[in-house]
Amino acid sequence: MRKLIAWLGLGTLALAAYTYGARAGRGRYLEIKAAVDAVRHDPKVRKARTRALKRAHKALASATRQAKKIGR
Repeated sequence: MRKLIAWLGLGTLALAAYTYGARAGRGRYLEIKAAVDAVRHDPKVRKARTRALKRAHKALASATRQAKKIGR
């Protein structure tokens, strides 16, 4: 019963969010998108994203090596 109530609450919340978002309109959407794009294409953010990806790839390679050692 609790799960049903939780899902109904979540559905109601999603419906309300959709309704308010639809009222804001395309203009507001474009403003938000422009702001996100400005941050996303900032050189400092690009550099940080590149560094994070390199670290993630190194961590993946290290974890793969460790898993192969354990699996032997």
